[in-house]
Amino acid sequence: MQVALRNPFEVESLPFLSQVYETVFRPRRRVPKQFIGKPAKQLFRFLLAIGVKGSGRVRVETPAGSRTILFCACNTQFGTLYMLQNKPIYEPETSALLDQLVGDDDVFFDVGANWGWYSVLIAARPTFHGTVHTFKPFP
Repeated sequence: MQVALRNPFEVESLPFLSQVYETVFRPRRRVPKQFIGKPAKQLFRFLLAIGVKGSGRVRVETPAGSRTILFCACNTQFGTLYMLQNKPIYEPETSALLDQLVGDDDVFFDVGANWGWYSVLIAARPTFHGTVHTFKPFP
């Protein structure tokens, strides 16, 4: 069975803090990681320590229309939206499996959702008319 991978997110704006974080993990061919990756990691930690914040914007296409969602650049979990290793989609095998298993009128429970990648993936499916419940026991 051929499965099409869907990424419901499109990054509209990536704050400086997220750009620095992304630089830490960017693959390099000619320059060793010690010259770019490690200084970028130190810069990221320094910026966090002095209280630098930033909000990124992503657009999500849903059956009800397009929505813009803000995310905090301080939370590195949102790297799933913009990091190269998560392209074209975060956890492709799990995302594709859930997309196939959850029916258009089903109820989907995302328990331990972190920030809700799978919840948004299911809710943004153009043919989905069911209900999504997302739970994260810790803030």
